[in-house]
Amino acid sequence: MSAFWKCLLLCVLLSGCTAPQTRQWLADRAAGAPSRQLAVPFYPQEIHQCGPAALAGMLQFSGMAVTPATLTPQIYTPGRRGSLALELVAGVRRHQRLPYLLPGRLDALIQAVNHGQPVLVLQNNGLAVYPLWHFAVVTGVDVSRHELVLNSGRTEAMRVDFSTFERTWARGGYWALLVLDPATLPDWLEAGRALPQLAALEKYGSADAALPGYRRAVALWPQNPLAWLGLANAAVRLQRPAEAEPAFRQLVAAFPDFAPGFNNYADFLKQQGRAAEALPLAQRAVALQDADLTRQTLHEVEAVLAEGSGR
Repeated sequence: MSAFWKCLLLCVLLSGCTAPQTRQWLADRAAGAPSRQLAVPFYPQEIHQCGPAALAGMLQFSGMAVTPATLTPQIYTPGRRGSLALELVAGVRRHQRLPYLLPGRLDALIQAVNHGQPVLVLQNNGLAVYPLWHFAVVTGVDVSRHELVLNSGRTEAMRVDFSTFERTWARGGYWALLVLDPATLPDWLEAGRALPQLAALEKYGSADAALPGYRRAVALWPQNPLAWLGLANAAVRLQRPAEAEPAFRQLVAAFPDFAPGFNNYADFLKQQGRAAEALPLAQRAVALQDADLTRQTLHEVEAVLAEGSGR
């Protein structure tokens, strides 16, 4: 084979080796993109315990004093010889932090690092028929060398080229997680991803941690009714009526067609012994959304008034 054909074959093989998201990123974003390295605490993993080691570094970076030894009984399953992604998410909430799932895109991961956030990723370092599941932390991006920097296994600051990483990450379902202090949510997050996680944090983790997250959310996304509803509901749950009522007032004033706002405000006023004030709100909720929940609230308000205990 001539040198020309050998060179052509090599070019074809090399182009085939570039993973699709990497190829797209290099075409669209390479010029002028920054590099960054974050100082993320590193814990060499014990055997089969990459989950506790990786999550401990993420939680430490977010300001929580947590070690792998603390996390192991919470998220490590001996029968599986590892941890599941859902267990790590639950572990984040348990420690009053917000788990934020990134879109499964290389550019989203690189953007997060460049914004100063390490990323917890799930990789399959084996094959589909013989998977080797592994959690690692992306701590840096080197654009000039087309490499990511990972705290992985027993190696700190391991360098992996974009394509190699993308393939192992793809086999892990492109799963990528940020661990955030709810009170200081970055302004580049997507409301549609952050707000459901705040609701889950309030329900399954800590309402005390979720409340400052909602305060931050209404500052970031004041035009999103779910942010105001979450703030008001969290304040009610924590028995802070002086914070709940202004949030409800803002909610129904700014979003006059949002039935949950009127329904929950009516229920709040009923619980405060103010059923007469709750009645028009409950009626408005039913008019907007005639459903079991809104009808139940209206019936409860009417029952209190019929007993003569509402003022």
